[in-house]
Amino acid sequence: MNKKVIALLVVLVVGVAAVAVWYGTQQNNTPTLTSGTTQQSTPAEEAGTTAEETTDKQTVIVFTDNGFENQEYTTKAGQAVEVKNNSSMQLQFSSDDHPTHTEQNELNLAVLAPGESASFTPTQAGEWGFHDHINAQFTGVLRVE
Repeated sequence: MNKKVIALLVVLVVGVAAVAVWYGTQQNNTPTLTSGTTQQSTPAEEAGTTAEETTDKQTVIVFTDNGFENQEYTTKAGQAVEVKNNSSMQLQFSSDDHPTHTEQNELNLAVLAPGESASFTPTQAGEWGFHDHINAQFTGVLRVE
């Protein structure tokens, strides 16, 4: 075989391997994790106010490249809370204290890639600190009524 054919085969094998690795990282068995979610604007966002989205059934915590949009969020026990990663980096939403995350285990989520989101449902009333485990300087508080 000549060198051009060998080089072409190597490029082809590396390309197939790269696609396989990429596809494998896109698969996740966590049922609450969704990839490629789109965010529709709410009336508050259209009016120029935002940060925490709240619907009748769900509170949404949004993470950006500058950290969490709000420092404090409020929800009701038994109401779903969605965490959206609208940043360009990975997010690991975790309960305080850092690095053990033992304050409120319900808040601890798997790593979210940019554009992904996940949900949890707090069952206990209280005030729970949270942070990004990867970048622990980004913090907030969730009040559960």
